[in-house]
Amino acid sequence: MMGFDIPSPSEWLSELFTDMVNEIFSIFDAQMLNLLNDTLRIEHITDGIEGFTVLSDTQLSELYTFMYMVACALMGLKFLSKGFQIYILWRDGDPDNPPTDMLIGAVQAVFVMISFPILYEYMANISIYLATGIMGKLGGYDAVDLSGVVDGLIGVVSGLVGIIILLIYAIMVFFLWLTLLKRGMELLVLRMGVPLACIGLLDSDMGVFKNYMQTFSRTLLTTILQIVLMSASIRLVTSFNIILILLGIGTVMATFSVPSLLQQFLIATGGGGGLTSKIYSASMVAGGIRKILGR
Repeated sequence: MMGFDIPSPSEWLSELFTDMVNEIFSIFDAQMLNLLNDTLRIEHITDGIEGFTVLSDTQLSELYTFMYMVACALMGLKFLSKGFQIYILWRDGDPDNPPTDMLIGAVQAVFVMISFPILYEYMANISIYLATGIMGKLGGYDAVDLSGVVDGLIGVVSGLVGIIILLIYAIMVFFLWLTLLKRGMELLVLRMGVPLACIGLLDSDMGVFKNYMQTFSRTLLTTILQIVLMSASIRLVTSFNIILILLGIGTVMATFSVPSLLQQFLIATGGGGGLTSKIYSASMVAGGIRKILGR
C-alpha cells in the first residue's frame, strides 16, 4: 500500500498564502490593464454611466468628422496657395519639383485622415498586448516563507514608520492613476487633431505631421512603461519586507522620473524645465501652426 505525504499545517498555510498572493497579482494586473485601456480609450470610461453622453463614441465620431471636414478645407486652401506661390509667383519652394508631389501628399493626407481611427484601434490593441506580455513575464511567488511574511507584516504594521511608508505608496499609486487619466484626455485631444496635422503632408518634409506622430508613439510607450512599473511595484510591496517595500516605492517613483530621463524618446511626465522649457514649447507650437498654414 502506497503512502501519501501529508503536508504539515505550516506548509499548507504557506501554499495557501502563496496562491492568495499570486491571485492578488492577477487581479492587480487585470486592473492595470483596464487602466491602460481606459487611458488609450478614455471615451469608454463613461460607458457604465447612464444618461451621460459627453464622451460617447457617436459624439467623438461626429467631432472627428467635423475636424476632418475643416482639415480638408484648410488643405485645399493650402494646396492652392502653395501651388500659386511656387509655380506662378516662383516665390516659395522649388518650381522644378512637379506639382504631382503636392497632389500625392494631399491624397496621402486624406487616406491617413480616413484610416486613422482604425489604425489607432490597432495601436491601442498592440500596446495592451505588449503590456500584458511584459507583466506576464514578471511572474509571481513560487513559495512564500509564511513565517518571514508574518514577521515582516507585524514589523511594518506595528511601526509608525511602516504605516507612513505604506500610506506614501498608496498616495503615489492614486496620483499615478490620476496622471494616466490625464494622459487619456491628452491622447483624445491628439486623436482629434490628427486631421489638422495631416495637412503637413503637403510639404516635402511632412511638416508638423512627423513630430505629431512621434508624440503619439512616445505617449504610448510612456504609458506602457508606467503600467509595467506599477505592476512590478505591487510584487515588491506585497513581500512585506521593509527593504522591498522601499524598493517598491522607488519603482513607483520611477514611473515619474524615468520618462524625464528618457525624454529624448518618451514624453516627460513631471514638471520642471522652468522658463526655458516654456519658451521652447511655445516656439514649437508656433512653428507647428506656421507649418500647417504653409507660411
